[in-house]
Amino acid sequence: MATKIIYMDNLIPELYGTMAPVTEDFFSSQIRDYSVVKSIVTGQTKLWLGPAALLNHDYEANTDTYSLGSTSAIVKANKKIKCGEVITVNYGPHYFGVNNN
Repeated sequence: MATKIIYMDNLIPELYGTMAPVTEDFFSSQIRDYSVVKSIVTGQTKLWLGPAALLNHDYEANTDTYSLGSTSAIVKANKKIKCGEVITVNYGPHYFGVNNN
């Protein structure tokens, strides 16, 4: 939740993310409380750690994520976010299954 007004195009440094590559063996674990991202550039699957990994999904999200290299990312407001408003990100078109079905 935003604790102050965040203006469009502002980076939100408190919502950084660290990404660590994982192998398929990682998914054989019974632990399921993690966020995973897949690079659209390299196709590599990575575990996403840090506060940004906890953002809620919204099809009309008020932020976008941007890579800061191969191991980190940051969140940027794509519209003005009011104080008290939930900060959201769009997980992508297939997060909830093919075509989100």
